[in-house]
Amino acid sequence: ISYFKAEKIEFEILTREKNVVFVNLKGLDSDKLINQLGGIVKIGLVFENLDQFDFYDKVKIGISFYTENVDFEKNLKDLFKKNRIRYVLKRPKKEDVLMPSEVIKKDLIENGYEFLVYKEKTARTINVYNPFLYQERDEKRPYYDERIVSSIRLAKILVNLCMLRNGLLLDPFCG
Repeated sequence: ISYFKAEKIEFEILTREKNVVFVNLKGLDSDKLINQLGGIVKIGLVFENLDQFDFYDKVKIGISFYTENVDFEKNLKDLFKKNRIRYVLKRPKKEDVLMPSEVIKKDLIENGYEFLVYKEKTARTINVYNPFLYQERDEKRPYYDERIVSSIRLAKILVNLCMLRNGLLLDPFCG
């Protein structure tokens, strides 16, 4: 929220709870957003009806349940059965949500679908935080000691909380 304010981006908070925030944004650039906001894990677009998707045969599907909603999975399976679409359902390894690394490895954004289910709202994932890029960037630092290094994600979060856009930011932990 501090990032939106600092960047003067129009936004409206629709839902804000422990692990989920639904925000209405004007002119969403999900690539820029996921790269500049260290704390964002997934970005999805909310939709009303599964019929708006043009599913193809042998489609890869992932579903992340942030709350219980047995109707969504049942409706999805019924739609595929009715249209005779074969699908592969990718299940999360832990808990009820797919981790960003799983979404990337299973190629669900470019060549499949991941759906985010929260109460009565459902969204299609359009972007995820890429832990592999951050790991590569960390390891390519001139001096890297995993015992003492600060995470790039944490640093981005702290800078965004400062709401500083133009000016000088002094880092007392640059060490």
